[in-house]
Amino acid sequence: MHLKIKDLISEIFKLTIMGLIVGLVISVYKYLVFLVIDLSQTIYSSKEWYTLFYGVILSLILAFTAFAILRREPAVRGSGLNQLKEFFNKKEKNIKWFLYIPLMFFNSLITFFLGIPLGMEAPSTFMGAMCGYALDDFSRKDDNLTNIKICMGAGFSSA
Repeated sequence: MHLKIKDLISEIFKLTIMGLIVGLVISVYKYLVFLVIDLSQTIYSSKEWYTLFYGVILSLILAFTAFAILRREPAVRGSGLNQLKEFFNKKEKNIKWFLYIPLMFFNSLITFFLGIPLGMEAPSTFMGAMCGYALDDFSRKDDNLTNIKICMGAGFSSA
């Protein structure tokens, strides 16, 4: 009985850490989304020709960057929810969360700057799920709990 309480306390501690990490990542992401949207609106509504010129140049650079990200890792295309579904259906064991989190983070910020309509919720859910997978990756004890931890990370990011 004592061992079960110890395991329960260990899981509660891990989930608290996951909640803190997911909360930090998603809070920074949402804060930066609003900054990026404000910046793009300021640039695109400017009456100065040089501001518009540099805005167009920056937009082209960012569009090529987004294209390069998507060519390198197609798993971060779109909202990421379809990719999560694929991970669950295939029971994929080799999820590159250490790449997916920052690439989804920056790629969705680029799309916000470019004015492409994309909500914050789906990329947040994807990044939260990847944080859940990262926690599971570090504390790999039971493969049966992997999907549960991914779902918990997604749930933390949605809250």
